[in-house]
Amino acid sequence: MAYKCPLCLKELGVADKLIRYCYQCDLADFVKGNAENLGNSLKCKKANCKTHGQIEAGVYFAHLDCEKSNPFWNGNTLNIPDNAAIDGIEITLPFSKGDKSFKHWQINLLNKTVNSEAEAKSANETQNISEVNEMWFPALLLKSSQEKRAGKKTGQGVALIGTKKAGKTILALQVLDEEGYVSPNLNEKIEIEDYLYCTRLEGVTIQPIFELLRLRSAMWANRPFYVPPPTVRETVNFYTVFYSPTKVALEKKQTTETNGKSDLIGQAVDFTEKANSFWEKIVAKFKEIVGAPGNSKKPFRFALSLYDVAGENFEKEVEQIEQIKSGVDKIALVIDAADLVENSEAQGFLAEHRRALKKLKDIGNKPYCVVLTKTDLFVKYLETIPYFNYEIGESRQQIYKGNQTIIKELLENWRKTIAANADTENRPTNLLNFLNDLVALDAQNPVFMVETRNLPTDAEQMVEKQPFSMGIDNFVCWCLEIEREEIIEPL
Repeated sequence: MAYKCPLCLKELGVADKLIRYCYQCDLADFVKGNAENLGNSLKCKKANCKTHGQIEAGVYFAHLDCEKSNPFWNGNTLNIPDNAAIDGIEITLPFSKGDKSFKHWQINLLNKTVNSEAEAKSANETQNISEVNEMWFPALLLKSSQEKRAGKKTGQGVALIGTKKAGKTILALQVLDEEGYVSPNLNEKIEIEDYLYCTRLEGVTIQPIFELLRLRSAMWANRPFYVPPPTVRETVNFYTVFYSPTKVALEKKQTTETNGKSDLIGQAVDFTEKANSFWEKIVAKFKEIVGAPGNSKKPFRFALSLYDVAGENFEKEVEQIEQIKSGVDKIALVIDAADLVENSEAQGFLAEHRRALKKLKDIGNKPYCVVLTKTDLFVKYLETIPYFNYEIGESRQQIYKGNQTIIKELLENWRKTIAANADTENRPTNLLNFLNDLVALDAQNPVFMVETRNLPTDAEQMVEKQPFSMGIDNFVCWCLEIEREEIIEPL
């Protein structure tokens, strides 16, 4: 199966060319984009390099002629911006509010490549790394897009679509953060590494990616930050989360692959008398894939890539949206749960939501889900309705565990309540129809309800306490097709 560039989502072939660069060894070379060649080039070309599987100090690729360019590219040359100062992983920029400086490992990567003297060479071409204007991305992104475990890819690409102010950016940022959905009070842990990219814009003082990296840095360090601005029009914010597998996931992988390789090993044993060298290669490969019993090395990562599409683009259905829809594995329609409230100012969005759901159904072969954000406000509203008879209190925990039966019961009871009490002349037909659409979704296309705490409603107000979301873990597990215990485990 062909690889895709994770940034532009173009399917790569023999005519496509990439540059492979090892951060640790400061070595580079050209790599053709066909599956066989690329699949054999995911490690550093230096035989004894130990960076395989690493992210921050690992192997990177740049897809030449990719439309996603380096934020240090000014249209003519690749340079650190005049208004920026860099010291290792720290960068200082003239942000209008909040911290002027922040630290993130990607700053170190960008700075090193700009100043590197490494060259990629072929018979008729030489490319200096410091002149590559396309954006670098971790080799692990390509690896996870094809690597399979129990017959399923370890990496998944998911488009976040929806109208303006639906909460897509907050949802993505919470997925990136360890404390975003694993509260310290629960005595659980999750190991996460991230990678971010945002479309480079012309004529701006500070590129959007630096706003995102600064925000991510503040969340990681538990420092106060401002609510992020909406995704810039005609751009796509790209977030990848790399999850270290838990012991449960590793045991599942080892069991599955041991069973899958048993016939091969048996055949190899019979073959040893004729080709001992071949047997040695088989054993070495088997150990590399399965790992020795009790080996603590984590041979793979789960990788979730989220493509956050600007609301304006979604509403206008620009060509960019269709490209993303066709390039990802799944789609999540993100909706502000306030749109489900009677007489809401957001009633005009309901037609957009219904149209989006219809389009997702028409695609046919693309799994999709609906994520209702800010559901705490929605639930609080329902609890103020005297004629709403559904008891939410006992169901709240199941709602945030993704229990589809309970979620559908809540939505259906709300639909029935509206239908029974609505004024005949002002009947909210769009709302009733949309609630009916949500209830009618099957188990393969679930509805998730997410509540994020500690976020102010005023964008000018600083976030003082680390946000925590309930319900995101179920969304992530649906995206990756795994169980919660495969990425989250007890302390």
